[in-house]
Amino acid sequence: DMTPEDRARQNRDRNREHARNTRLRKKAYVEELKKTLAEMVAQRDTADMERYHTSQRELEQGEVRFRVMEELSKMRGGNEPNITRLGTIFEYGLTFTLPLTRFRKVVSSQHKNTTNNVASSRSYEQVLRGTEEVMQDTSYLASMLELIGK
Repeated sequence: DMTPEDRARQNRDRNREHARNTRLRKKAYVEELKKTLAEMVAQRDTADMERYHTSQRELEQGEVRFRVMEELSKMRGGNEPNITRLGTIFEYGLTFTLPLTRFRKVVSSQHKNTTNNVASSRSYEQVLRGTEEVMQDTSYLASMLELIGK
């Protein structure tokens, strides 16, 4: 049998080992928490940067769209004669929808009443297709503006 001194020593050793293991588990747990926190902070920072870059890109696109529309308005108001210059603004397959008015001529489109374009059948708007039709409408607009200016 064990003496009371041996039992006390054995209990102290067991307690010491248990405390050591507890400290090691706690240390591993804290290290894992730190690692998880660092990953989450990195993910948050990445998401913040992506949102910032997306908002900057959208802002720049909006500015470009505004400048393009501004340039188009200047060209339309000035009856731009250069189809190449006007064509640089438009993408392939352009459709340009305008309200119909009784105050100026309407471009007679070759594409009227196509089945894939519902807008062309509406009586209150005109759909222009391609740079040539926009150029023709631009000349009609310029003529109307000249008449107003007289």
